[in-house]
Amino acid sequence: MASFRGTVQHGLPLEIGDTVQILEKCEGWFRGFILKNPNVKGIFPSSYIHLKNAHKNEGICSTGFGT
Repeated sequence: MASFRGTVQHGLPLEIGDTVQILEKCEGWFRGFILKNPNVKGIFPSSYIHLKNAHKNEGICSTGFGT
């Protein structure tokens, strides 16, 4: 796993160990937010996160970033 710098338009910078919530998926990208800062939403490549213990929570899948 590696950090995502969010250098694309509307990119969400991610660091290893961040936990994110995914709001939607589109062609290899996710849109969501980091749990510690839910007011900032953005996109990030699906290949940059590792899904772990995903579960439904009010229609949103909870996931983890990194290992």
